[in-house]
Amino acid sequence: MLTHSNVLANAFQFNARLNEIARDSEKSTVLGILPFAHSFGLMCAVFCPIFQGHKIIIHSKFNPIDVWKTVEIEKITEIYAVPTMYIGLLRVNVKDFDISSLKLCVSGGSALPNEINGQFFETTGVKIIEGYGLTECSPVTHLNPLCRIKAGSIGIPLPDTEVKIIDPETLKEVEIGQIGELVIKGPQVMKGYFKRAKETERVFIKEEILCTGDLAKKDEEGYFYIVDRLKDVINSGGLKIYPREVEEIIYKPPKNSAARSIPGRHPAQLLYLLG
Repeated sequence: MLTHSNVLANAFQFNARLNEIARDSEKSTVLGILPFAHSFGLMCAVFCPIFQGHKIIIHSKFNPIDVWKTVEIEKITEIYAVPTMYIGLLRVNVKDFDISSLKLCVSGGSALPNEINGQFFETTGVKIIEGYGLTECSPVTHLNPLCRIKAGSIGIPLPDTEVKIIDPETLKEVEIGQIGELVIKGPQVMKGYFKRAKETERVFIKEEILCTGDLAKKDEEGYFYIVDRLKDVINSGGLKIYPREVEEIIYKPPKNSAARSIPGRHPAQLLYLLG
């Protein structure tokens, strides 16, 4: 259950961060290619630009060629997308289009492989900024500063957002660099799940701190890194295995492999192909 105050607060929080790190002009042109039924698309490609008076160009469906054509014709400055969309955009010959207007690309929804981010920058000259959020937080809670993007990091918390990493069993905050569950407090945090009191109670600490279910760690500069979902961790003979770390290795192009000719394959498919 998200209130009007939750949504408004998150829009102002996100715009405040973008104005700090990215926007060097009064007006931007945002390309809306995400479904607006999803909190990421609704917040970042609709509410945030509307509140700033920016232009929004809407695509009803995602097509890489159409996206690059629109960037050239409409002088798009900002794109918000999920990793699979950025993979699709790389499959097109970007040099056929004038994308010099593009200043900001933000990725969310799932983890962005470092390999894809590197390829996108080499191809377009624009770095993808990775952020983090969840519908329960309206949804955005973290974003990388444009002046110092850290590969693999979701960045730092938005203004007025308190974030800690705790031991899921003891609920005590862990040391810097250690892995624990990401918990969040802020004006964008939901009021609870509709008519699901028990589930609401399970995800809140003291009724205002949300347990995300995501495992993360924080470095000495305050940057956060998502390691995996708490429920996805594999316990093999006492050794904890994080699927996200395995996927990052798989996304790296092998020296000699048939997988090189099939960019964008899901890690599970590559595992099958590589035996």
